[in-house]
Amino acid sequence: MGLFNFLTKEKREFSAINSNQDDLTKILEGSTETPTITREMAMQIPSLKAGVGFIADLVSSLEIKLYKETDGKVETISDDYRLKLLNDETGDMLNSYQMKQSLVRDFIIAGNGYVYINKDRNKIISIHYVEPSRVSVTSGIDPIFKDGKLLVNGVLYNNYDFIIFAKNTVHGLNGKGLLDENSDILELAYNTLAFANSNIKAGGIKRGVVKSSKKLDQDSMDYLKSSWAELYDTNNIKNKVIILNDSLDFKELSQTSIELQILENRKINDADILNLIKMPINILNGTATEQQYNNFIKSTIIPILSQLESAFNSALLLETEKESKYYFAFETKDLLKGSAKERFETYKTAVEAGIITQNEARFMENYDSIEGLDNIKMSLGHVLYDPAKRSYYVPNTGEVVGEGVKIQDGSQTT
Repeated sequence: MGLFNFLTKEKREFSAINSNQDDLTKILEGSTETPTITREMAMQIPSLKAGVGFIADLVSSLEIKLYKETDGKVETISDDYRLKLLNDETGDMLNSYQMKQSLVRDFIIAGNGYVYINKDRNKIISIHYVEPSRVSVTSGIDPIFKDGKLLVNGVLYNNYDFIIFAKNTVHGLNGKGLLDENSDILELAYNTLAFANSNIKAGGIKRGVVKSSKKLDQDSMDYLKSSWAELYDTNNIKNKVIILNDSLDFKELSQTSIELQILENRKINDADILNLIKMPINILNGTATEQQYNNFIKSTIIPILSQLESAFNSALLLETEKESKYYFAFETKDLLKGSAKERFETYKTAVEAGIITQNEARFMENYDSIEGLDNIKMSLGHVLYDPAKRSYYVPNTGEVVGEGVKIQDGSQTT
């Protein structure tokens, strides 16, 4: 009986993780609890919108290429049909730029990015961006052999039907973004912005209280309230004067510490938000040095690209292609133009010293290998050594020294 159970396919159980059904349950049970700040509210914060937009636009502008690694050499595959889906037309209403842009925004804000893969057997017909708010996730209960499914508009899909781009995830199906992990600072920044906006709408009119030396009847109080409301109405450019009779007196309220520090608070909030998304302010305002820009690329952009590449490779490559070492990668040479000189000087030094071959240096830059550049430079005015044939070539004399022969100080020894 035990052997029969062992051979029988295990029945996986799934439990809801981040299902939209939770919201429905709260409503049915009479709960009115809502998130403190929504994505729409958060994206009204200028620093967040500018920072996320900059990162998303930069990543989306990069071309994706397909490579194949063979014996330490890299080959560029330029005629694969999937490159058109990733770089030009997705087969959806969104083009590839818009798809990648939406993915990165979702990744930073919500922690999740989803693209449905429309297949005909092993042929990918089109890829379709899906808003994270339309996706519910169920995860297998086994914490080791992780599994899960995705529910979109009531339809259940397998996880391998999607390109899943998740941040801070523990199971690979969805993750946590700024709205989950940093809602307090976003709410503070939004409320600070809303407070400043309300003060501006008031036209700079001081707040205060009206004192009366005698009791007012209801009509007088209603008239005074409506007149005061008109005074603070930004849509009413007329009637900005209130006349107080001899029984009324206006007493101005002093400004609170929050009002006095509103501008300084906004600067601090903006700096905190930009730090959360690893977006230096000098990058946004165009004052960054070359070193600061390169640090931003390495610490912020490259990690996002690496995670995107991993998601594309996992979902879009066949298992046979993975075994043959095919991989998708972003073209990043233009990102670090300032440091290209440093990289190539390093390669030159390594090649001159015989540490790496020229083809190995080309491999590091995702360039195709070139026949004849697998030689290691030695001494004697760059004697060339072929590791495959275990032979030396002396350009000065045109002589080839075979296996087992060493060249030392200009002389040959066996």
